[in-house]
Amino acid sequence: MAVQVPHILKAASNLRRLEKNLACILDQSGREAIANEVSRNTNGLLRLSKEHYEFATSVSRGNWRQKVSRLYYAAYHARRAVHLFVVGDYITDSSDHKNVGGFPDDFPNRDRYKTRLADLRSDRNLADYDHEATASDLIISIEDATLLVSELISSAQQYLESQGLI
Repeated sequence: MAVQVPHILKAASNLRRLEKNLACILDQSGREAIANEVSRNTNGLLRLSKEHYEFATSVSRGNWRQKVSRLYYAAYHARRAVHLFVVGDYITDSSDHKNVGGFPDDFPNRDRYKTRLADLRSDRNLADYDHEATASDLIISIEDATLLVSELISSAQQYLESQGLI
């Protein structure tokens, strides 16, 4: 089922701000309900990230376009999970892709991910839209992209757990 009203992700533009603003009128169970929904949706984004990754690794090397595209979306949703849980934003607008490398200051290897995920986004655009492109045109090799995304998913999971994700 798609995210439709009523849904916690539709309740406000920033769920952490919503939590803070409602703290004065909600009891403990109400505050916990919001926090649990944020955690549930964060875990859902992590699952989606892992599904994209598993699909990407199952596709044959000859289907490099699909591999690159799914690896990118695995990384993108891992970043969205971190962003939702830490910042509170759930963005569905396509302009959010420009933020693929946007992680909190204390995220492990933040600068590396910022640079490499921008490259992976460029590779995804190449794979998805350039009919003349070949795998040799990629900025990041498929092997390196696979390793990068695997490490990102693992880092995101560990980071979110350290931040209190249930």
